[in-house]
Amino acid sequence: MIAGSCAGAQLALIEGSFLESATGIGFDSPRILFALALPILLLLFAKLRSSPEQRATGSLALWRRLNLPESQAARTSRPGVPLPLWLLTGALVAAILAIAGPRRPTDDAGRLWRVIMDRSPGMHLELLPQAEGQGRSRLEAGLDAALAHLVESWGEGDRVRFTSPGREPVERSEPTGPPEAWLAADAWAAPRPDFEAHDTRGTLVVTDRAVALEAASLFASGGALVPGPIGRRAGQLVEWLGGEELQSVEAAPRLVLVMGAVGETGEDLGVVFELVRTWCRARGFELAVAERDGSEEPAITIHFAQSSGAEEARVGRDGWSLTVRPGELLPAQLAEGSPLTAWLQLGQTELVAYSPGHLFINWSPVPDAPENTPRGDPAAFAVSWSELLDRVVLPEPGAVSLADRQAAGPSRAELRLAPPRPAPVKVAVPLDVALAWTAALLAAAAACSLIARKSGG
Repeated sequence: MIAGSCAGAQLALIEGSFLESATGIGFDSPRILFALALPILLLLFAKLRSSPEQRATGSLALWRRLNLPESQAARTSRPGVPLPLWLLTGALVAAILAIAGPRRPTDDAGRLWRVIMDRSPGMHLELLPQAEGQGRSRLEAGLDAALAHLVESWGEGDRVRFTSPGREPVERSEPTGPPEAWLAADAWAAPRPDFEAHDTRGTLVVTDRAVALEAASLFASGGALVPGPIGRRAGQLVEWLGGEELQSVEAAPRLVLVMGAVGETGEDLGVVFELVRTWCRARGFELAVAERDGSEEPAITIHFAQSSGAEEARVGRDGWSLTVRPGELLPAQLAEGSPLTAWLQLGQTELVAYSPGHLFINWSPVPDAPENTPRGDPAAFAVSWSELLDRVVLPEPGAVSLADRQAAGPSRAELRLAPPRPAPVKVAVPLDVALAWTAALLAAAAACSLIARKSGG
């Protein structure tokens, strides 16, 4: 008896799965669909009862009826299933389907995992033998641990979304990592994510050192200290040897490239060019003026847009102002994938904008005029532009801050709650309600048809 019940349940599940794959509709109680045999049996029974009477053919009167007109003969043919019974059968089918609990499967039935990737320069340092990870970076070790947890916890229909500062989110329908190019280090120092803003259930944080989290899971790679270059000072490359030992090494100066119709000396750029030259001298950079990029990767590429218009405008910020001729260049058209940040605007026109390693100046100075000299505090003008150039310059290639080169401690994995299942999609009229109303209407139509049949008969 138990085997029969199991076989019936399996057959019902198979039937429900077939209907769901064929119609896109599933059922909460597929075994109730076996009751659909009742309307079929009802129709067969009605068909059998409507067969003609059997009579003995010894009387000649029966044979004379063969000569009756065709219309009379048609009335003596086998009657079909009456309309009230058809309506009642339809009502019964609709009622059975409603009781079986039809539902629409949704594409978002799975959970959404979120992985917050720390791609700061320290994450690309090697773990080193002391951390049992020679040859692997901190980023690879942390990501491997997070992916292993995803594989163990993965459910049908789940998705995972990887996010990191400076990268567009990447979503996967399998527990696999993002592309290698997505994980690669940037020419500029990618900041650490705001872990507190992502401290939610179902989030996996991948970093190198312990972070205080309440709801998100933590996968910290750890890592030993990694001596190496940490930046430049007075034109020399500074290397950290461990502890408090620093070493300065002579290195070729890095390039600051000025591009645009600026002439051979850049003198047409006015006071801004003079300030850039002073800044390069103080920071140990080499300044070059060219019409196009060379083979060397510049620390900053400054794009000047020369304006052909004669209209002048007074612009400024941070306590200084300058008279210029605004250009019509859209800096966003020159950016290579990096979003631009506006630094100085005139109405809706961006006059100065920047992205890592690129500075766009969308104006022409007013030559040979007193207005070409900045108004306000001269020190404010110099400090304002120096801070902008410090913000735009690309980090020293291979240099990682001293804080990131410090030991990150042991590896840690703190597992917390998985993401919740999404709420079912609500529809205007649920299928079971619609089928129940259909069954009621068909039953009422069957009753009306039966009453009309009896009153007319």
